[in-house]
Amino acid sequence: RAVARGKEDERCVTIAQLDSPDGEPVNIWQLERAVAIRWTGPALDARSPDIAFEELEIHYESIAWRASA
Repeated sequence: RAVARGKEDERCVTIAQLDSPDGEPVNIWQLERAVAIRWTGPALDARSPDIAFEELEIHYESIAWRASA
C-alpha cells in the first residue's frame, strides 16, 4: 500500500528453498533493505487451461546466505 502511494517500503526479506512441499529449508537467503520494483501477474481467464504465474522483481542492498537449521 505504501508503494502504491509513492512511498518507499524497504524490508528485510527471507527466501527459503524447501526440499519438498511443506518440507525443510535447504537454502536460506536474507535480503537487506529490499524493495519490490516490479510485479507482473497473470491474465486470468477461466476458460484457459494455462497455469497462472506471478513474477516479482526485488532490488536489495545486500544479500547473505544462511545455513539451514
